[in-house]
Amino acid sequence: MLYEYVRAICPHIPYIHEEVSSSVMTDKSIEWCRWDDLDDSLKVNFTNILSGDDKTILDGIVATCPEYSDEVSETCLCLRISDFIESLDGVNNNIDVDKLINVENSKIGKKVTGNADNQDCDFDALLLLPSNLTGFATNAIELDIRASDITGNNNMTMRVYGTNNVEVGSGFDMTPTSANTWQTKVITASQLLAGTFTAGQMFRIRIHIIVDNADMIDISDGKVKFS
Repeated sequence: MLYEYVRAICPHIPYIHEEVSSSVMTDKSIEWCRWDDLDDSLKVNFTNILSGDDKTILDGIVATCPEYSDEVSETCLCLRISDFIESLDGVNNNIDVDKLINVENSKIGKKVTGNADNQDCDFDALLLLPSNLTGFATNAIELDIRASDITGNNNMTMRVYGTNNVEVGSGFDMTPTSANTWQTKVITASQLLAGTFTAGQMFRIRIHIIVDNADMIDISDGKVKFS
């Protein structure tokens, strides 16, 4: 469902994603949020029609959203997993990748299903660090994942590359420890200390998944948080 708000100046879009995610809304299935220069309006699209209470909360979030500015202090970036680019190397890539919309748990992202054992794929994204970056929060990167089976080859690794495009560490294990259960996996600020992260520049995240035949791994939107 699309909700539109007329404003004089472009709002700070990441603020809206973060506030919806941390709000008491019962439905947080926000698919996208963008500014339209043609009619000076903010467009916020949800998977479902919001209840009256949720719409009131959204109205309040939009009303208090600061104007976009390079000087806005960012404390969080939304990891829009649905926007990550799929990368296949041509070997053991017999998988299906579908959009994940899990209304019951307010999850949006990607669903990866194996069509044979030991199949893999990567998802990549570039993210812009805030211009006033001073450091990462204690829980620097958070991501929600779920696997239908945790035996066999099923696993997930996140690789983080600093603004100099050099990998930090050698991959962080994000594999679920319980089947069919959403779990929040965390990369801490201390784990990123060895990396180079320069304010106002781009860094890269790669998610590597291995999945067996008929098994599924779900990845939901996450966060990058700053101190």
